[in-house]
Amino acid sequence: MPTGKAPLNIFIACVARTFLRCHIRTVKYHRESGQRQERQQKGNTMIGKLFKLVLFLIVVAFVGLIVFAYIGDLSPVQTDARQPVTLDVE
Repeated sequence: MPTGKAPLNIFIACVARTFLRCHIRTVKYHRESGQRQERQQKGNTMIGKLFKLVLFLIVVAFVGLIVFAYIGDLSPVQTDARQPVTLDVE
């Protein structure tokens, strides 16, 4: 004949399991929300990434312009050009 301890043990096990499930969900939720907040604080949002990309492209374009100005040969070829001119003076 059951003494009454078995249902109590089952009840305690169910309560403990339910508590652990809730606790694990809470921990996961806080961990995920904490990671989300860290990403937002680091600037890993889509707008932040777009801003960084535009800034990077501007810096690369500026550096490329400076390098092209120093290395690129933009001076024209100089030659003497002589052409006779006839003036109609009356």
